[in-house]
Amino acid sequence: MQEFSFKQGQNIFSETNTEMMELVSKAGARHFYVTMSCGMPIYEADFGWGKPVWLNVINSNMSNLVILDDTREGNGIEAIIYLNEEEMAGFERNQELLAFATLGHNILKDSSITSTSRL
Repeated sequence: MQEFSFKQGQNIFSETNTEMMELVSKAGARHFYVTMSCGMPIYEADFGWGKPVWLNVINSNMSNLVILDDTREGNGIEAIIYLNEEEMAGFERNQELLAFATLGHNILKDSSITSTSRL
């Protein structure tokens, strides 16, 4: 069995993903990436500097990405959604969505982290 390095595996995934997206686009379908970590004890992890206050994907330049996670309190689901600017504006005005969701969660308001904190 041939061993793959991380870089080789990453290249194979990237090429396969690109081919798949080209096929989806040719078919006229829209694609969304959806990932979740619900039910995983992420907020219980402590690597020596305390438990996490919040988690997020940093520096995502993707569009059509949905990340579902448990809230820190464990009483709901947080959806982090990446759309292009025009689609996001429409999404944020969707009355059916607004009946069930709170938009614009402010992590700074809900924690001891301030805009001047150093992590």
